[in-house]
Amino acid sequence: YDPNKLVPVLSRDIYHDHTQRIARAALALGVAHRKFKFLSPNVTPFGAVIAAPPPKTRELFCRDGLKYYARIPTKNIQAALAEVQKQRKVLYHSVTSRPEGEILAAELDMAARMAEESCRIMLWQQKLAEGHAAQAKVMARSGIKQLEELERDFIAYWHLRNKGSTETCSPFLRWRKDDYRRSILHFPPDVARPAVPKTYAAE
Repeated sequence: YDPNKLVPVLSRDIYHDHTQRIARAALALGVAHRKFKFLSPNVTPFGAVIAAPPPKTRELFCRDGLKYYARIPTKNIQAALAEVQKQRKVLYHSVTSRPEGEILAAELDMAARMAEESCRIMLWQQKLAEGHAAQAKVMARSGIKQLEELERDFIAYWHLRNKGSTETCSPFLRWRKDDYRRSILHFPPDVARPAVPKTYAAE
C-alpha cells in the first residue's frame, strides 16, 4: 500500500482528522511488531502475550504467547515498546471533528496500551527467569496497576460500539494479573525456547 494515498482517505472518511495524525499512527502501529524481529504464523507477540491462556486450558489460540520472552532478545522487546509509546504520543496530540472519530482513536490507543503491556510482561518474565526477584516484584506491582486501569477502560468503552458485556472477552487481563501476583513463569527458559532441529553426520 502507499501511505501517501491511504492516509488522506482514512483521515477524511474514517477518523475525521485534518491533521492526519491518527491514520499515520494507526499504520505505524500496524507494523510496529517488526521491531521484535520475530515471526510466527498469524500472530504477533503484541496480541499473543497478553491474551495467552493458562496452559492447563489447552487452548490453541495464542498458545505460545507465554514462551516468547525466551525467544525474543530484550533489546528487540524494548524497541517494540518504544515504537508503540512513540505512536501513542502521536495519538494523544491528534484531532478529530466527530464523536465516531474520537471513539476509534480511543479504541486504537487501548489496543496500543495492551501491546505495551505485552512487552512489559515479557520483560518481567525475563527478570524472573534470570532470578532477579526484587526487580520482578517491582515490575509486577506496576503491571497489575496498568492492567487494572486497562480493564476499567475496556469495560467503559465496550458498550459504545458493542453489545453485551465484556465478561467473556476480557478474562486474559485477570490471567495476567494472577501471573504477576503469583510470580508465575509458566514455561521455564529451556522449555520456552524453540526446539533445535536435530542434525545428522553424513554416513
